[in-house]
Amino acid sequence: MTDTFLLGAGFSKAVSNQMPTMKELYNLLEGLIGQADGFNREVYEYASGNAETLLSYYAIPGPHDDPVEALRKRRVTALIEIGIGETIRNKETRAELSGLNPSANILLEKWHQDRSHILTTNYDTLVERIASQHDLFYTDLFPVPITNATVRDGGAILGSEYPDTFTLYKLHGSTAWYKSQNESTSDSIYGLPHNLVGDPKYQKFVADKRRFIVPPVLDKSSLLNHETIRNLWSQAKQKALIQADNIYVIGYSLPETDIAMRTLLWEGTRTRYYPNSPTPTKSLYVVDIDNQVARRFKNILGAYYHVYDRFTGSHDMFDKFVAEYVGQ
Repeated sequence: MTDTFLLGAGFSKAVSNQMPTMKELYNLLEGLIGQADGFNREVYEYASGNAETLLSYYAIPGPHDDPVEALRKRRVTALIEIGIGETIRNKETRAELSGLNPSANILLEKWHQDRSHILTTNYDTLVERIASQHDLFYTDLFPVPITNATVRDGGAILGSEYPDTFTLYKLHGSTAWYKSQNESTSDSIYGLPHNLVGDPKYQKFVADKRRFIVPPVLDKSSLLNHETIRNLWSQAKQKALIQADNIYVIGYSLPETDIAMRTLLWEGTRTRYYPNSPTPTKSLYVVDIDNQVARRFKNILGAYYHVYDRFTGSHDMFDKFVAEYVGQ
């Protein structure tokens, strides 16, 4: 049996209570960008507590924006990206100091053993942090080339001794990934290990770059045109979903705005055994404290997956799921 996992913000919260919810992240951003030129208070209120809705407004240019407005939006977008990156990095550091949920470590060992495929919509680097404790080098985890930013100074970077491990698909980018300022679709995506991102000595390697994070919006076409990210999504479909027998969704709520993810999950219902089957042939297990999330999956994808909700409805669902999954 081949298993694939889809992680959302609920996974990060289960790994550490230090990690912010989207509402908490949204409130923290106001202090960072509230006085910025081009920031619109009405837009902030319209976003109603959703940091990604706020980022979507500024990140996607409108056809009615004049050149000056477009530049203002671009500046605020950069500030939001910086704010998200710094807020999450600080929270992750605190999370690591206070200790991460042992269940996450157990689950990662299982992923490594089974060479699992892990899709994530999270910007944080919690999975990479846990992997580093197992001597897994972060660039070995990704199915696409993420260039270690320190090579820009001529340094030689070695991978881990165990590159044959689970595969991590960061579909919405990462606070530790950086791209060109000029919106190039072919330049390298640079990354830094989580323990170097906040180190001033290493900021010179990404000082001329901007963070590569993508909000879950209705139209990602202008944000997902980068060749490497398109390849990442393609591999997620072909290798992680189509080849899977079971999908485990941990803490991802399938928001209405994330049409790209809904489409990816629908396309992933094809299987190597029954490519044209009109009936569900795969199982999708929802792991979430909110049982309404499972109902949403059933309503949207129930015609294509057998959706199960046995791991929903209580705050310890993640721990219960890991104990049962690893013990199977």
